[in-house]
Amino acid sequence: MGHMKKLLVFVGLLSIAFPALAANPIPVDDSYTVSQRWDGYKGKYPGIALPEVAFEAGQQVQFDRLYKKADDRELHIDVFLPVKGNGQGILLVHGGGWRSGNKSHFYSLANRLAQRGYTVFLPEFRLSAEAKYPAGLVDVNDAIVWVKSQGYGIDRLAIGGASSGGQMAALLAYTAGQDLFKGQPGDTSVNALIDLDGVLDFTTPMALQYENKPNSVASQWLGGSFEQAPDTWRQASAATHVSAKSPPTLIISSGLMRFTAGREDVAAKLAGFGIRHHYLEFSEAPHDVWLFDPWFGQIVDRMDVFLQSAAEVRYEVSDRCAARPNCFGAIQAAVDAAGRDTGGRWAVIDIAAGDYYEKVTVTRSRVRLRGQGVGKTRLYFDAVAQTAGKYHRNNWGTPGSATLTIDADQVDIEGMTIENSFDYLANDALPDGDAAKIGNSQGVTLLLDIHSDRVRVAKSALVGNQDTLFANGGRVWIRDSSVSGNIDFIFGNGRVLIEASDIITRRRAAALKPGDYHSFIAAPSTQLTQAMGIVIYRSRLMREPGVPDASVALGRPWHPTTTFADGRYADPNAVGQASFLDCWMDAHIHPDHWTVMNGTARDGTKTAVFRPQDSRFFEMGSQGPGARHNDIGIVWQGGLGIDAVRKAFFEGWPQP
Repeated sequence: MGHMKKLLVFVGLLSIAFPALAANPIPVDDSYTVSQRWDGYKGKYPGIALPEVAFEAGQQVQFDRLYKKADDRELHIDVFLPVKGNGQGILLVHGGGWRSGNKSHFYSLANRLAQRGYTVFLPEFRLSAEAKYPAGLVDVNDAIVWVKSQGYGIDRLAIGGASSGGQMAALLAYTAGQDLFKGQPGDTSVNALIDLDGVLDFTTPMALQYENKPNSVASQWLGGSFEQAPDTWRQASAATHVSAKSPPTLIISSGLMRFTAGREDVAAKLAGFGIRHHYLEFSEAPHDVWLFDPWFGQIVDRMDVFLQSAAEVRYEVSDRCAARPNCFGAIQAAVDAAGRDTGGRWAVIDIAAGDYYEKVTVTRSRVRLRGQGVGKTRLYFDAVAQTAGKYHRNNWGTPGSATLTIDADQVDIEGMTIENSFDYLANDALPDGDAAKIGNSQGVTLLLDIHSDRVRVAKSALVGNQDTLFANGGRVWIRDSSVSGNIDFIFGNGRVLIEASDIITRRRAAALKPGDYHSFIAAPSTQLTQAMGIVIYRSRLMREPGVPDASVALGRPWHPTTTFADGRYADPNAVGQASFLDCWMDAHIHPDHWTVMNGTARDGTKTAVFRPQDSRFFEMGSQGPGARHNDIGIVWQGGLGIDAVRKAFFEGWPQP
């Protein structure tokens, strides 16, 4: 309770400077405070607010732990401990022009990050009024050494900072492998850098325009102007030190370009070394974006996503592994190896170009499967529902037929072709009654199983025929991709958002009667308790050659056969939801757009008819030759626009 009271007191006093006491010989510049910035901004930026601070039960804060003593000077560090840590620590360096500010300025950010599972360290260090460059840098490096000696349940440490603290953080991150700025012996390396509006190169024309002035804060810290101390100005520029050993980097800019001078050079160097780097820029925002909403919450989300990605363990899939560690000849072997890593880190599996004939199941959360591009990296398998029950826990053939099964949270797929290669056309061409014809010809390409959620598919192709994409879990987001099939090829009870993609209807080989539907795109089985089902936004509805005009329904309502206390029949609560928003539709789309689907009646026969008029189907803003449609009496008006869809869909799933 004492820690909680102290935190609340400090949060309330963030705006109050800490002036030097008469008996304290340490000079203090109290010109930079949250209160001072708030007074200057509140009338200038509509909607600006101080972040809401809440303290979670079980959360702890350790204030003023001694981490360094030099002569009579003691330096302290505050530690914000999560209730349940994720193994990632981050040390934040406060701003204030290298001569003002204090660690309390980061209390709101540290508190929020701790509630995301991070262990946050806020060091005190010597400012320029007390000691010139590089004393404060040596202090922060000593704080890093101290943190690593204390444990705190972390196995990796990032560094971040704001304004002048961002400059210091970047410089220390990029010089960790050098002998610069070292005090106590020990490892000062970090696994990630976050620079919030901190200068990266003092020697750029823009930086010199603002910083190279008589008695500027930079000149005071660096011991003279650029003309007086050019070597120091270059040494203090993080851009000078970017190397192959530099950590992944996130730069967040207020939009005031002077504060991130040198960013382009740093980004180019990092890219040259193949080091991941990200950039977020605000507009019409104050310099101190990390102190105030509405920017504060966005920064927390972006830092969270970035730090998750920085904690990666990497694997390769290739037929040329030789003796390389963590390299495997099969995708499933790499997935299994990643499953043995229990540190909670993201596992990135880079898959070389090639064709991989295997059936893959991912049950480990935080996995990224990264191929070399559509048509270059291909995963395929030819299972079919008729004989695939052996692959499923309940001996169900349709889910058992999946080429790729995701049964985990936070899985990314990028740059791959994934295909169910069962010869559907050959089977479809056989006449009904032929002994060789398979009755259950479903062949799933991608199964999002019951434990799946927050699955992302990007720049990939899902290729199948009947039942290509089976959403049987949480959320899947597909963008810049293609999904192809014919019968009900996007179906299930999960939440699906498909954006900027091609939805391709494939041809069939069966002889169809005049007026028969050739195929159906969506077959949602969304539960009534769930507002969103399958949403396809700004995508192209296309077709292969041979698919007739006016022959394909946007969707039909699937009520899966389910066991209840009074029998086994079609689930009456599976009232499917599907929306097509701002799409382009080719002429193969039937003018009725939606159609009926039969289900299991209570007597066990397939005679129950479920109508689109009783379902939750919605469309808005589509164009193209197939967009015009007949009024078939759909009256449901609960469809959401894309902004509302995204708000609900991405809750608890921040995007980079």
